[in-house]
Amino acid sequence: MRRILGLTALVVCAFSMVAAAATKPAEQFSADQEMKMDGNTITAKINVDNGNVRSEMPMPDANMPSISIVNKSKRALYIIMPNRMYMEKSLEQDDDLVRSAWANPEHLKPEGTEAVEGVKCEKYRMESDGKTYFFFINAKNGAPVRMVGENSDLQINWKNVKLGPQPADLFEPPAGYTKFGMQGLMKGLFGR
Repeated sequence: MRRILGLTALVVCAFSMVAAAATKPAEQFSADQEMKMDGNTITAKINVDNGNVRSEMPMPDANMPSISIVNKSKRALYIIMPNRMYMEKSLEQDDDLVRSAWANPEHLKPEGTEAVEGVKCEKYRMESDGKTYFFFINAKNGAPVRMVGENSDLQINWKNVKLGPQPADLFEPPAGYTKFGMQGLMKGLFGR
């Protein structure tokens, strides 16, 4: 009987330790993203898969959305451009905070729990360029809920989150696109 009680206490203790651990941010999902900054609201679509990140933002005066792609295994940031071209930069040149958070979740530091619009969330802190931002992750499944600047200068809400693997081709430049450079520029402008 004593042994059963001891094992029961051990199991309860182990489950308590697991339950107390912070929920990790989801590594694979798609979502609608709503960013509020300086009185403006910008919407986007985001896809994340194990450090790869794709963001598509409608551009009111353009015939195509603004598309950026992080391919973590290639350490590359692709900016998709008109005329079937793309620009490539190294990840070290990427200064976008949201892409950085999903591409490098090790920079997120647990801060406890907090409810956001009735959803129990794990709260994470991230420092960037001397500013502090807080990410709120659904405590049940790791889905992103909100990010807010310490001074409330920026707020991002994620809606319609669908957890799961994303198609690999989302994290590559589209087929048939040419890398931007003199050769790519000539081909894009003159079709050669």
